[in-house]
Amino acid sequence: MQVIEISKDKFLSYLLNPNPIFQGQFGKIVLDNNKLYKIYYRDFIKTYINKDECFLDDEVNSLLEIEKLTNFELGNPYKKLNELNRLARTKLASLITGVLSYNGLLVGIQMNYLKNYTTLKEISTRVEDSKLVIYLNKVYELVCNLLMENIVPTDVKEDNILVNEETKDVVLIDLDGSETIYGPDNYLIDFPYNLDIINNNFDKMVNRLKIKKGLSRILKLT
Repeated sequence: MQVIEISKDKFLSYLLNPNPIFQGQFGKIVLDNNKLYKIYYRDFIKTYINKDECFLDDEVNSLLEIEKLTNFELGNPYKKLNELNRLARTKLASLITGVLSYNGLLVGIQMNYLKNYTTLKEISTRVEDSKLVIYLNKVYELVCNLLMENIVPTDVKEDNILVNEETKDVVLIDLDGSETIYGPDNYLIDFPYNLDIINNNFDKMVNRLKIKKGLSRILKLT
């Protein structure tokens, strides 16, 4: 994984792409040369809404100034790189391949393009419960694998789970956002309530999917 410095033209082409693969509350994902680029477009909403590049540098400079004043390093691409490099020790090591930087500001991430994967939300309307149980138990395993590295994904939901129906492979996404905590050693021992948050989100998801049996609770500290 590496920090990738992108040009203004390239950044604008992603930010203003009219046909993204996905667009959520915080980011939009575009496909370019068989790689996915997630751009944190909410940080550049004036440029995005006006479709005018003259706003971009003002927004970038404002964010860089906030970085200097707060020292939180939320926009530091190298801090994000250090966090995401910890995924290399997990089963999701190949998902994120780079951190995007524009003028030294974190603006997004680069990911491998996973062909033939669909969100669990989409397939849940057309597959039987027995298959959903298989997928969700694999999600449990992935989450436990992350927890072993003190990586805490508190926003596990149908939209953030990708499934390959042919291979039955399951992938968690959206691990770069603020709702995934990259904690220090013993983080879960010191803050065990995070397990309650994850388990509650799983329960809500299972209820939405209307699955009555076949799932086991395995998110526990031992």
